[in-house]
Amino acid sequence: MKNKFTQILTSIFIIVSSIVVYLISSSTSMEKNAIIYGFSLPRLLMLFCIIFCVFVYITALIVFATRPAWLEKFYRFLQSPHRIIYITTLCLGFVLLAIFALIIAAISDMMFLGSIGFFLQRGVFFIAWLLILGLQLLIIIRLYFKDLILTRENWDVAFKEVINFIKTIHPLFWFIPLAAFLTIGVYLAISPVFSGQMPQNDSGIFLYFGSRILKGDIPYKNLWDHKPPLIFYIDALGLFISNRSIWGVWALEVMSLFASVLLLYGVFRKNVSMPALLLALVGLITNIVFPNEGGNFTEEFGIPFQCIALFLFCQFMVMDKKKPWRWFLIGGAMGMALMLKQTLIGIWAALLIISAYKFLTKDRTIHLADFFWFLGGLVLVQGACILYFYINHSLWEFWDVAYRFNFLYSDITTQDRIEAVGSIFRVFLTASWFYYFGLVIWAAFVRRGIDYVRKLPVILLVALVDFPIEIILISLSGKNYHHYFFTLLPCFAILIGYGWEYAHKPISNHSLKFIIYMIALIMIVYKPIIQLIKEYQQPPEIAVTKVVQYIKSTTKQGDYVLLWGSQTVINFMSGRDAPTRFVHQKPLYRIGYASPELSQEMLNDLKTKPPKIIINTYLPSTPFIEINHSGQCIMPDKPLPDGMFEVLNYICKNYYIAGEIGKDHWKIYKLKN
Repeated sequence: MKNKFTQILTSIFIIVSSIVVYLISSSTSMEKNAIIYGFSLPRLLMLFCIIFCVFVYITALIVFATRPAWLEKFYRFLQSPHRIIYITTLCLGFVLLAIFALIIAAISDMMFLGSIGFFLQRGVFFIAWLLILGLQLLIIIRLYFKDLILTRENWDVAFKEVINFIKTIHPLFWFIPLAAFLTIGVYLAISPVFSGQMPQNDSGIFLYFGSRILKGDIPYKNLWDHKPPLIFYIDALGLFISNRSIWGVWALEVMSLFASVLLLYGVFRKNVSMPALLLALVGLITNIVFPNEGGNFTEEFGIPFQCIALFLFCQFMVMDKKKPWRWFLIGGAMGMALMLKQTLIGIWAALLIISAYKFLTKDRTIHLADFFWFLGGLVLVQGACILYFYINHSLWEFWDVAYRFNFLYSDITTQDRIEAVGSIFRVFLTASWFYYFGLVIWAAFVRRGIDYVRKLPVILLVALVDFPIEIILISLSGKNYHHYFFTLLPCFAILIGYGWEYAHKPISNHSLKFIIYMIALIMIVYKPIIQLIKEYQQPPEIAVTKVVQYIKSTTKQGDYVLLWGSQTVINFMSGRDAPTRFVHQKPLYRIGYASPELSQEMLNDLKTKPPKIIINTYLPSTPFIEINHSGQCIMPDKPLPDGMFEVLNYICKNYYIAGEIGKDHWKIYKLKN
């Protein structure tokens, strides 16, 4: 009777699984970021999970049917009370989680859950399948192991075994899944591919450059943007591993933060207590939501290089692993950071200041040879980059764009710089308690005086020196975009970790210490969690998606499309290349950089590869023409750099107004012939 009932359940499971596979693979409501065969990453993962489970299920049936002795051995294995209790608990968890997810998916529109609601609705077939699988396993367990699972003593023994096992686990083994869960949870909320939002301006440029690099183009020579080159190649790698889907770049972001957290764990593990470590690293992971702004930034990918340098320096100075190659790798990490953004060098500046101080005070931990090893790693990375652009005949363009333009970009007045520093501290006081606590702890240590500070642990000393350096570097351009604050996250994590170590020692009452710790932890994660909920509630972006759909419907592969302004993301999302390396036109208008030669280059590109569509996105720093419906062309009322009048006049003569699109009323201009 039991065997017949099990066979019926098995048949139902296989039939239901086949139906669900068909429904998921034929659904039109999935994400548009296809990786392979038109399937997005979530859909591929769901299909793989179902097919794998069915394969294992059928294989087990065949094996047990042909080898009864194996079935008997497996049955005896499950008869151990604690094992069947664990399996039952796992199945119950699956069932309850699936029911909860289905309820949330059903009421998500009423709760205004935004992206998470859309995601659950897209995965409703898979969630239903998980529910059916869990229920079937529970029925089979109830059928064959009724006496074991209905005995309270078995549950008590299993619970005690779990508690004893947890006590013996090395902290790293539970910290890794905790860090992974938090990292993925944070990055799903702010990921454009999950939320349905379009990538931000900078991210759109990097993605477009990555897609063009995969076609053989060279940054600066064929593509103009003033960021150093590594971010373009990181995006190219992400697009390559995911068949040109943004999911690949998202995966690199997750791995980048996860690796950084593990490296900081290595820095902390023998220097602070586990509560201090958790306070610092959980705070770092959750608070990354504030500077992220959609992700895929140079500063974001710079964090692992900062953490590599900290980890190696900690090994050399604290753990007494004085191998000179560690300094070589620290120099190499700085070289990689410079290839992301020149202002990411704060950590290395702090390391070198402290090392130089120790060397000059005859501290035997640092030798002159260590500095040469550091220089060797730095020169090797920088030299490889220079050689690459030299071989590709674009060394001057690399210098001109990635360095000369940036010198002009950061050329601001002293008053602007003071205001920029002031706005940085306003962020510390308003964005999150993580930043506020970091600032207060830094001030608390510094006010004790130099004699006290120089006796502190060397890693804490690095953070104390690094903080003012990062403030100066962040304020160089006077812009203070939120993603500039990525560079402070490792510094603040160290300050908060050590801050708790020093703050809790005078407190002898353990209950009071625990209460204070929990209040601090809640304060650090409270605002980020609220922000994450808001990010999850964001509805998919429709306006820019309409622009992409319009371009795809009115052009074909191989046609050129020019976005006038700074919306290169449209080129990437639509799969239509720009006709010129000036994918955004900021350099053509930048005082001190714009020149008749650059304008002439732009004009030649428009003549040799005329874009079928030009869309004016109304960026104030790149004024454009206005063509009214009678065909009259109106030039910008602002002074134009030399040569730009000819560029705009060419567009006037060869393009006509075709309408407008989007909530910002972007004007569409089409080629006359």
